[in-house]
Amino acid sequence: MLPTPQGISNVAWALAAAGHTDTRFLDQVVRQCGPQLAAFDVQALANLVWAMASLGYYQPHFVAAVVGECLGRGLDRLSPQNLSNILWGCATLGHKDPRCAARSFLLNDTNHAACCIARKGLCGTCSAV
Repeated sequence: MLPTPQGISNVAWALAAAGHTDTRFLDQVVRQCGPQLAAFDVQALANLVWAMASLGYYQPHFVAAVVGECLGRGLDRLSPQNLSNILWGCATLGHKDPRCAARSFLLNDTNHAACCIARKGLCGTCSAV
């Protein structure tokens, strides 16, 4: 029986919470889950980005695909916690993605990012970028 998307996300989260970097597992997550990201709910996707960033594991194409999948579903599907985990993960990994709602967060304007996260949407500044 293959692990579920939620199960994969939970294991990645647990490894990060324990501070245990298992690059073989994370490499496998990237290889197997990349083409199946649509099967993951947004919390599982956000947890994957958070876990990878917590462990310092960076695969730019995978992170871009996860961000694209989350944002493609609409900002209204992202809770403030999920959006925060994604933005924190991107910032921690140095992943700059112009599609992120709080683009200025990735440019180190945390006050502005907090405004966007609280509003759960694009403000005039982010929309203009």
